[in-house]
Amino acid sequence: MLFHLPLEFNTSHFLGLLASILLGLGYAYLLYGKKRITSTVPQYLYFSLRTVSVALITFLLFAPLLKLNSFKLEKPVLILVQDNSTSLKTSAPAGFQFAKYQKQMDEFYKRLSQKYQIDTLLLGSTTRPGYSLNFNDKSTDISSLFSFIRNQYAGRNIGAIILASDGLYNRGGDPQEAALSIKAPIYSIALGDTIPKKDLLIANVNYNETVQSGNDFQIEVQAAAYQSKGLKSRITVRSNNTTLSKKDLDINSNDYQVNIPVILPSDKPGIKKYTVAIDPVNNELSKNNNQQDFYIRIEETKKIYSW
Repeated sequence: MLFHLPLEFNTSHFLGLLASILLGLGYAYLLYGKKRITSTVPQYLYFSLRTVSVALITFLLFAPLLKLNSFKLEKPVLILVQDNSTSLKTSAPAGFQFAKYQKQMDEFYKRLSQKYQIDTLLLGSTTRPGYSLNFNDKSTDISSLFSFIRNQYAGRNIGAIILASDGLYNRGGDPQEAALSIKAPIYSIALGDTIPKKDLLIANVNYNETVQSGNDFQIEVQAAAYQSKGLKSRITVRSNNTTLSKKDLDINSNDYQVNIPVILPSDKPGIKKYTVAIDPVNNELSKNNNQQDFYIRIEETKKIYSW
């Protein structure tokens, strides 16, 4: 712990010091001005010591308070994030050895920890502290990773973020946009096959958790398609095996993203399950991210009677 005593001498300090000196002189004059002291010590020395002591005490008592600041030197935090989703098994190239990879990551962690403070996070259906890998998370929300870091590390000195992932996600918004809120460099350890593959997904569904019965309500579906330019697909919303909405998609780029508003009816009160799905295409990398479930509470509409 280091301490810092700032020396700030402004007009208020000057006036306080001047008043203290005048008070010290006046008090010393009352004591010694007309009084003769029979001592081997010169009278002017008593006078000076009394003036200085009174002035100093007065200044310390009545002058603006001095500030004493303390600060602690903190090493930059390196955040090591490991993707723990099942997609790593799907996208891994032939011959990839997970046990060997984990051993290499352990050695990498040990080397970094000799110089830096290392925090480890697991990325999957949720972002959480830890480093116990099993690659069993059924979903990946990379955008929530950056929200987690922004909230949990607010005010911390983040040196860098190292993300080991295949880059595939089936929950949340665009990770590139979410990463803009992080004021630290982000480095990636690219996993999976380097050959781009087709993949369609439901990235997110925005909705109100509670609606009134008898009224239509709107949801927003965020869908994406990669390496699928020129292909067609369809987004479908279902509930209780009933199709409520369909929307055809003409995929016009290999980095296709679209937000689709959907109007749905509400019927009897209760908690209702809905499923949003995007039709797969041939030779798609993974179909695990092609649908997303969500629940909405439908409340009975209150009637207001006027007399």
